[in-house]
Amino acid sequence: MTYLMSKFSQVPTYIGQTAELMTEGGKQFANHCGQWEEVVYASASELAKLPFTGLTEGYYIVGTGSTGLGLAYTTIGMTYTALIFASALALKRAPPQYKPVGWTPLASSSGDSLKSVHVDVVHKTPQFWLLFTTSGLLCTGGMGLMAVAKPMITEVFSGAVPALVTTSFATAYLMAMAAGNLGGRVGWAAISDKIGRTSTYNIFTIGGASLYATLPWLIHAVISQPDSPLAPVMLSLFCLNTVLAITIMGGVFAVLPAYESDLYGPKHVGAIHSRFLLAATGASIA
Repeated sequence: MTYLMSKFSQVPTYIGQTAELMTEGGKQFANHCGQWEEVVYASASELAKLPFTGLTEGYYIVGTGSTGLGLAYTTIGMTYTALIFASALALKRAPPQYKPVGWTPLASSSGDSLKSVHVDVVHKTPQFWLLFTTSGLLCTGGMGLMAVAKPMITEVFSGAVPALVTTSFATAYLMAMAAGNLGGRVGWAAISDKIGRTSTYNIFTIGGASLYATLPWLIHAVISQPDSPLAPVMLSLFCLNTVLAITIMGGVFAVLPAYESDLYGPKHVGAIHSRFLLAATGASIA
């Protein structure tokens, strides 16, 4: 995203620190190249908030310049659509009686490969509601962090340690959280294959609660003593703990379908998973 924005971004047109001005309808206009253009005066502090470097304090023409965000999202959306469409065309149904090399299906005495709980009765089991609640709470914490990540890092910490929390630092932090979400989906899924779904969810629950419990203490430690030599350490721990918490949210989404299959069998896991997605919906609303 940062690379695409740098390619599509355009610096606003700068007129100068002085200009021939005219006010009409509460708007400022400046004579630029023989034409009256609407302008705005930008101070150094206001320019520091923009994703551009080297801008000079003065008058800028309104409507010029772009961060490139719209074109960057358009490019990503078109690329994603093309990949999904190509992948859908590449999918094929396996031939009848096909089995991967070296795989032997498990057989039970009843003849079925594995017993499965029907989707209509799965909500009557206590395991469903325990797993539903746990997954919902874990996702709520992660989505809450992602929702407030940018204002939290720029408004809470930038005033306390402005030398550390710069615009580039905030951008790197947001990218780290996105990488944590992706890495959690891949990493925790691989770990769950080794240690089991139950053990993985135990780590999610105990580890997630521990990580979230440290965040208020770390924030207070940085804000209350910004000049302390430990402030950068506390800030680093805060960033690390939030990224780890995001990996747990990604891991929940990755491990949940396999855990459902372990509990209720593979036959109705698709329909069962759609019920569990209500927990993610509730977490995003909360």
